[in-house]
Amino acid sequence: MPGVTHDLMISGVSVTRNEKLSQVFYRLKIIEAYGTGIPRIFSLYKNCASQPKIPIVDGGFLLILPNMNHDKIIDNRNNRLITDNIQLLKNRFIDSYFDKEDVAETLGLSPSGAYKFLNKYVEERVVESKKEGRKIVYRIP
Repeated sequence: MPGVTHDLMISGVSVTRNEKLSQVFYRLKIIEAYGTGIPRIFSLYKNCASQPKIPIVDGGFLLILPNMNHDKIIDNRNNRLITDNIQLLKNRFIDSYFDKEDVAETLGLSPSGAYKFLNKYVEERVVESKKEGRKIVYRIP
């Protein structure tokens, strides 16, 4: 809307383009009140590293909202997958050593994928490794 700046939007100033439509939305309880949305959004992002952005463009503005849960979702999925895979190996190779081919077969990985998987968890001390001749074998303590 002409005259509405970024600062005015953040402070909650409301200027409607279509007064009748906004009244209908208010009566249908689609909106609570005029001018409360953007200040509420910014208050929810107060402690987040990524903040919403409102670039002003010809004829309007955009509201870009970062996903506050993205990292949590990815971490939870990865942790659950890792825990499941390690538990699967632990159950299959109870107190015994196994090699990367065993892991590839068990987890449906390529031998090189299994090798990378195992090396990561050897570094994190979730999996132990030792050399037997020319072969590396692994065990979950």
